[in-house]
Amino acid sequence: MKKLLMLLVVLILVGTVSWAQAQTDTPETGQWLHDLWISYQKLSNGAFDSTPRSNRDFRAAMVGVFSVTVYHGFVMGMAQVMWVADWIDLKGITQEQQNAVVGKYLDDHPEQWNLPAGVLVYRALHAVWPGKVAAPYQ
Repeated sequence: MKKLLMLLVVLILVGTVSWAQAQTDTPETGQWLHDLWISYQKLSNGAFDSTPRSNRDFRAAMVGVFSVTVYHGFVMGMAQVMWVADWIDLKGITQEQQNAVVGKYLDDHPEQWNLPAGVLVYRALHAVWPGKVAAPYQ
């Protein structure tokens, strides 16, 4: 019974991930990252019901959790790469602050959503903390 339950959970997660990836035809662009940011905000604000009443509610919650995980992981991964490259020093700045700064930048700059998501993470962090983030190459 336990193995069957684990198999069911894995199948649900794989299906949810596949569905979520199919919802966007622009992976790793600003549009893609902004879509993830929307889910991040919804989950942070409690918009996803913790006790789903239907399969549709459950799927929406699963996609929301997946999107939040991907958003957080992408922003933190980019910040880590910039840290290792010695482009950034965000000591004392929380992950939540970084996530919020990137999200606000995405909200404020829809004209840049066609750019690579990594570029937008860099631009967002540099716009708010220019002394802690290396200036772009000229």
